[in-house]
Amino acid sequence: MSPEKSNRSPGRPGLTYETVAAAADAIVAAGGKATNSAVRTKLGSGSDTTISRFVAQWQSQRPRVHVADIEIAASVQREIAREIERHVTETSAELREQLAECVSARDNVIVESEERAERVADLEQQLAEALATVTEQSAGLSELRLAEERERVAAGQLRIELAQARLRLEDMPTLRTELTQLRVDVSAARAESAGLAATLDATRDRLTATEQRAAAAVAAEHDAMMRAAALDAAIATAIAREEAATQRAADAVLAAIQRADDAVSAATQRADDAVARAVSADERAEAAQARLLESLTPAPARKKSRTPEQHEPALPGDAEAS
Repeated sequence: MSPEKSNRSPGRPGLTYETVAAAADAIVAAGGKATNSAVRTKLGSGSDTTISRFVAQWQSQRPRVHVADIEIAASVQREIAREIERHVTETSAELREQLAECVSARDNVIVESEERAERVADLEQQLAEALATVTEQSAGLSELRLAEERERVAAGQLRIELAQARLRLEDMPTLRTELTQLRVDVSAARAESAGLAATLDATRDRLTATEQRAAAAVAAEHDAMMRAAALDAAIATAIAREEAATQRAADAVLAAIQRADDAVSAATQRADDAVARAVSADERAEAAQARLLESLTPAPARKKSRTPEQHEPALPGDAEAS
């Protein structure tokens, strides 16, 4: 550490030993006495403790003249003795004045110590409140994490439901294949019915021709016509049943497709909502964590880098005295 920094007042960065010594020299040069109050008045400001320490250092460094090194006459010695007595009297008064100033400075130091103790108590109270705030924020962060976990579980359940819906959709090609085969069967049945109708027409033509060849064939023709009519009814009934079955199968397939589409849409919407809630929960958790870290970080650590002299701690009492 340099001498200049060692003589710098910790409470007031601009007040140094050189400043106090220059003020004391100016007072003595003007014929005055360099007391603590006189130096403070000369400077215009400053801590009594700092000024008193620097004035004492200045007095200890002043040159002293030893009487033993000087040869003087007896008359001069008597005159010097009287002058010394006078100076002793004045010095005693000055010492008493300095003692009074020291007592005053001591009282000021006591007052400053009490003020510092009050500030320390205030800082301890602020620290307790900050710790309480940190505890409360920690509890809030735990609740946010629990809510996030619940939303993640719900999102997982929704993903399972979506996968099941997709599996049901994968079964749709099989249903479509069955429907196509059913339509092919219906077409074949209709073709067969058309062939039967053509056969019936041919049979009727042959029966009409036989009416002219023999009267005995009337009964046989009548029986054949009855059988043909019954066959027509059977064919019509079969066609109606096949058409009804085809329509019911088509309706069932379309209804299944619609239900599957609705299930997929609902599952997708729930999954999107769950993902949005999870993202919102992550953002709230990150914001709470940031606030927690900011509240835990001491204020001096967030300030910009300063010079060595700016990092020197300031005594609150000296700052208030200045």
